Order: sequence, then C-alpha cells, then structure tokens
Amino acid sequence: MLKQPSFYITEENYNALVGNGFWKINDLPPERWDQVRNFLGRPDTLAVFASGNAPHAIPSGLSEIAGFDRVRIEGNRVEGEPPLNVYHYGIGQKEANGYPVYGLVKDKTVAPHWSELHNLDVYNQQPSEYDDPAERAS
Repeated sequence: MLKQPSFYITEENYNALVGNGFWKINDLPPERWDQVRNFLGRPDTLAVFASGNAPHAIPSGLSEIAGFDRVRIEGNRVEGEPPLNVYHYGIGQKEANGYPVYGLVKDKTVAPHWSELHNLDVYNQQPSEYDDPAERAS
C-alpha cells in the first residue's frame, strides 16, 4: 500500500466527490469527478464510484475517510482480457495541502479489477449501513 499521497484535492473537490458523506456508493456524473480528471486520465475513464471507505483499504498508519473506484477502458487489451480495469483510491483526513488521495490500488475495489460492464452492477447493489436515515424514511 502506498504511504505517500498520489495527489491532493481541495475541500470543494472532496465534497464534490463524496456527496452526502453517508458512505453510500454513488455513481458520479463526470462533472462531479472532473476536478480529479487530470489524475485519472481524460480519455479512458468510463466511470467513478465514490463513497466512504471500508477499513480494509486504509493505508498503513493513516485514517481514510472516503474513497472512490475509477473504471477505465483498457486500451491495450490482450486476447481474452476483459475490457475494463477498476482501480481504488483512498482519501485521507485533511492536511495542510488538502485531502490526500492514495491510489492506484487493484485489490481493494468493489468490482473486480479486470471487469466486464455487467460487473459494475455491484456498485448499485451494495447496501450500506451508513445510508442517510432521512432517505430511508422517505
């Protein structure tokens, strides 16, 4: 696991990625993850799913408060390889430079790292014990 941040995001960008903050997985529209697009790759990012994060993905010695999975189209497929790659990024607590983002992790994603389009259904099927109680009541 990486111990140095890959990049930092601002509080405004953190709020755009994480949304309501209830650890519910959200399929983000491109305008919400646009602020990190330069770090994720402009042409090959297909989708970004963000939420609070599971404890198993916390970098050693750091407290991760959110995370996102980036789905990218594999541009150099070998025969028999699925068309998508999924990578995980963890977001740590705010520091002087902003919110540190740790990533490109292949083994902490919700969907398999090597995925087909149907594998992404798992992001919409994940129940969360952290859902907003007001949403459940409505």
